[in-house]
Amino acid sequence: MHLRSILPALACFAVPVMLCAQDAMRPVPMVEHRSALLPSPFTVNAPLPPTHLDAQFDAQAPTIVVRYLGFSCTHCVRQLSYLHEHRHTLMQHGIRVVAFSDDDATTNARMMERMGFDPAAMTIVSDPDNAAARALGALRADGSTERDLHASLVVHRGRVLTSIFGEEPYMDVEHLVQTAVRAVKPRETTQNYDPLYLKRYLDRPVTATVIAGPDDGIKE
Repeated sequence: MHLRSILPALACFAVPVMLCAQDAMRPVPMVEHRSALLPSPFTVNAPLPPTHLDAQFDAQAPTIVVRYLGFSCTHCVRQLSYLHEHRHTLMQHGIRVVAFSDDDATTNARMMERMGFDPAAMTIVSDPDNAAARALGALRADGSTERDLHASLVVHRGRVLTSIFGEEPYMDVEHLVQTAVRAVKPRETTQNYDPLYLKRYLDRPVTATVIAGPDDGIKE
């Protein structure tokens, strides 16, 4: 057997540096999702437009704001679960997570209970008419249609410190946490920061009980 014939198979063990496919030997960068990130309407330190979410923000501490697509979006729930894992660090620095979708209050409460989210660290808000999603640019016109996007922002004192928009949830939650922590203590980084966060998240099985059935919006 020639070495050339077994190289693609050996490349399978080089994840995530290499792809296991016809072009298995071509190096690829680590990315959060298969879909590309989209332009943000906010520059760094741009003012945050007023929305009904403002009542949930602390005037002194940063807030991580997540626009997700509802409890029936399993990837969205996973993103929130990853953020919730950092709750002790967030609470230590007075940082809150405010997540919103067009789910109603009953669905929000069911998700909080089933996922075991601590209300001291995370608040789920209804945006039934998508007014906040439009104001923040997560629901935006694209020709004759509207694009329904995921958004993750870190805001502090009415200013946007970072903002990420895309067609998939932003899974680099440690970047969001780090950004929020540095807004409080510029020289501090969280002790548990792991540069291989993506591989760690993707390799780890999901242990949370997510959605039970049709009552939660699941469709075949």
